[in-house]
Amino acid sequence: MRPSWHIDLKWMLGLTACILIIASGLLFSLQQLTKRDTAVPLAGALISAGINDRVSDQEFAQVQAAAAANPSATVAVSPLSLSFTGSDIAGLDKKGASAVLGDKVASLLYDNGSETAKGVLAEPPAGSDKGAITLGPTTVLTADNNSLFTTMFIATAAAALVLLGGVAALGRGFGRLGAPAFIAAIGSAPLALLWVAANKAIGPGDPTESGFTHSARLAFNGVSGDLQTTFVAVTAAAVGLTVLALFGGLISAVGGGGRPKEVEVAPAPAPAPPAPPQPAVPSAPQRVAVPAYRSSGTPQGARVSGTPQGAEAEAPHQQQRSA
Repeated sequence: MRPSWHIDLKWMLGLTACILIIASGLLFSLQQLTKRDTAVPLAGALISAGINDRVSDQEFAQVQAAAAANPSATVAVSPLSLSFTGSDIAGLDKKGASAVLGDKVASLLYDNGSETAKGVLAEPPAGSDKGAITLGPTTVLTADNNSLFTTMFIATAAAALVLLGGVAALGRGFGRLGAPAFIAAIGSAPLALLWVAANKAIGPGDPTESGFTHSARLAFNGVSGDLQTTFVAVTAAAVGLTVLALFGGLISAVGGGGRPKEVEVAPAPAPAPPAPPQPAVPSAPQRVAVPAYRSSGTPQGARVSGTPQGAEAEAPHQQQRSA
């Protein structure tokens, strides 16, 4: 049976990896939103709406007349301190001219940052009932932020992959594949649902709606569709690997008669210390029969050579009778 710390470590690595996957998904989304092809059109549409709202029809007519008279001349509009040539807006209506100027401000914002872009937003003239143009959330759409989000995404994604490798190393059998895949599916599923809902809510929009709103919707809808496809594909692949690992484990268990149970083997007892040497016990002396000798030097009970057995007992009696 596995030790408890082994299981706790696997859970800790899995939960941390799941959080990092969600974080890396959000950073990847921000990195895609701040790419130049998306950021400039999106910021331009939002800034253009502010310019169009603050330029009066009378002022625009004067600027347009000056641009038509001398296309190479430098002209300006009151909400901006940004100079441009008359050829940039010649022949355009107020919305079209505002879109051109908004894209110029958005490009300046993306390349040089929000502080530089704020510098071309002029204060409204005295007595105007319109406030100054603000950049609002478009301040995030810069090249510096794109580089930052890219670096952070790479770091969090790499850390998540390392932790998933640790989860795989702590697994057994098909669990080495199924556990990391399941974590990846849990981490990417919320982002897939987020972008599916966002893409459905934003949609391509109605061509008849306001030009600036439609332009912003189209710019956002393009990247949201790509993000939806990416996260749905990642989630589907992770779920597929999880199911594959599950079926692989079941087939392995059925085909191999089940995984052998782990038997906990008790450690062998320590050998007993050797017994101290016992003192030697002296053995009792053995009695040795020593023959008794007669006065004549013949051992008692000994048989004299040439004397038949039993003659020793008769000899004394004969001597007594002869006496």
